[in-house]
Amino acid sequence: MGFRESINGFFSLYNVGNAPYRVTALGNTCALIEGVKKVIDLSPQKISFAVSGGTLTFHGENLTLSSFIEKDVTVVGKIIKTEFTT
Repeated sequence: MGFRESINGFFSLYNVGNAPYRVTALGNTCALIEGVKKVIDLSPQKISFAVSGGTLTFHGENLTLSSFIEKDVTVVGKIIKTEFTT
């Protein structure tokens, strides 16, 4: 395990995938998504985004968008599952 992975693990920070988009999660209550093209679905239980190559979906409880600036989005709430589909 490298230094970056150690620090990310200590702070519960995770980066998902090596895609033209990037997801940085802080525990299971907040996620920053970079590279979002548009919001496809928005409800307290499910938020879906169009990203390069497919759809990125967050499932959870009390999900909301706390910010959406250009291609960067912040999701807050209890995130239970994240999935990517092509």
